[in-house]
Amino acid sequence: MKRLIIPVSLVLALSGCAVYTGASVGSVAVTGKTIGDHASSLVTQADCNAWRASIELTYYCEYLREPGTTYNRNGY
Repeated sequence: MKRLIIPVSLVLALSGCAVYTGASVGSVAVTGKTIGDHASSLVTQADCNAWRASIELTYYCEYLREPGTTYNRNGY
């Protein structure tokens, strides 16, 4: 009985992390974003994506603008 207490307690202790990791992997497979990315997007009202930021070297959160909106970047 004592031999089972330690492995069972380790499995139960890690089960919360395993559930979050599994949900995050499933989220990346379906949407391309982790759960943290979805939470950041919800809070900032922007498109946040860690994978895009690390691979494409862009910002973590990008604010989407309307297609008809243009910005004058001309210095003159």
